[in-house]
Amino acid sequence: MSKRETVISVVILVVIVTAYFVYYIISQTPNQQTHNLVSNPGFEEGFKDWTSSYCSLSTTEKSSGKYSVLIEDTISQTLILNFSGTYRMGLSYKPLSIDEPVFMFGYSYFLFLRNLNGTWRLWETSWFEYGDSARIISDVDIGNGWRKLTVEFNISAYTLGRIGNKGSITAYLPNAVNGYGPQYVDDFFLELVSVSTS
Repeated sequence: MSKRETVISVVILVVIVTAYFVYYIISQTPNQQTHNLVSNPGFEEGFKDWTSSYCSLSTTEKSSGKYSVLIEDTISQTLILNFSGTYRMGLSYKPLSIDEPVFMFGYSYFLFLRNLNGTWRLWETSWFEYGDSARIISDVDIGNGWRKLTVEFNISAYTLGRIGNKGSITAYLPNAVNGYGPQYVDDFFLELVSVSTS
């Protein structure tokens, strides 16, 4: 092999190796565009991918699309979080009464929010560790009695490992058994905002 051929071969090899590493890095980096991790978030496919107790589909009340769900107990969906970092989650909800005393929503094993007489409060579970944080972004009126709740939380690699990268996004009426009214829920979302670099 001539010297020129050797140089060309080395250049080709370097290009191939570089291309492989670029592909590998890109494949290991999550898409930073917001993507809803919740399947069937607006119940357009009924209860597909959801686990529910005392819930029913509604076509008369909905935040968007054709359906919402009237919950009288619990509805949840198991999700996998592949990255530590910052997430944003929420839902649209419509209480049947302004006197609804308790409505809970959150990510199991980690964080819950409790609505007591219309005021949301964070309830951090015992799984919360150093480096974890959460804050309520907004709870806004979106019309026709519906409201949209948005909360942001940061989950560390340590905590993510403790929960096995798995939990469930859940809406829950703990006092439904005491005769308190149900609520409509729709358009759940859980999105990765940014990946932790530590």
